[in-house]
Amino acid sequence: MQKKKRRKGRAWVKPWIGRRPTLGSSAKLLPELAAEDSASYKNHLRMTKQNFDILLDCVTQRIIKMDTHMRDALTPQLKLEVTLRYLATGDSFASMQYLYRVPKCTISNFIPEVCQAIYDALKDFIKVSSSEQEWKNIIQGFSTRWNFPNCAGALDGKHIILRSPFHSGSEFYNYKGTFSIILLALVDDQYCFEYIDVGANGTASDGGVFSKSSLKSAIENNLLKLPPNTVFVGDDAFPF
Repeated sequence: MQKKKRRKGRAWVKPWIGRRPTLGSSAKLLPELAAEDSASYKNHLRMTKQNFDILLDCVTQRIIKMDTHMRDALTPQLKLEVTLRYLATGDSFASMQYLYRVPKCTISNFIPEVCQAIYDALKDFIKVSSSEQEWKNIIQGFSTRWNFPNCAGALDGKHIILRSPFHSGSEFYNYKGTFSIILLALVDDQYCFEYIDVGANGTASDGGVFSKSSLKSAIENNLLKLPPNTVFVGDDAFPF
């Protein structure tokens, strides 16, 4: 009786992915940038190494996984680096899998988890100033840094590109020819967020999003304790 040929076992991961601990961007490129070129490190992740370490410490316990006898879990550092790179650039998962040597299906699984962890860790840091003195400090910063007197914040909108949601038609189709939701943000003189509004569909204008925002309502109803003659700066899309 002829013996059946045994099939060769398939590798659990592709060899080039298996070399991630020594050759991936997390293991090679980013440590080099942190040591030799801090500006490029910041450009890659949109934050300094110091701030990255602070954020990593905040989210580690929320995203860490246990190693198994089958494989080692991805480190919180790697998952945060991939997520920040994605948020900074919008690169495809297929592109980032070669940069970080992490399968695109794995990236798609952990990015929502890491984003939620970042939100949970930092949500108390993004809040509108609640006292007149806090606004006066921002106004002083705009005056000395940017020569804008009486200014308490800069307001603008940013389109976040996405795939068209199912059965949404042209609801999220914007003037740039892509599908998006809108991030409306108010920042202080040091680029720190004072207020955000996320989720308006891409067909809306910045002014339209602002007109329906809780920020506009708070300003009109004098709930922010703004000093007299306070102004906000923005482009001509906003009906100040």
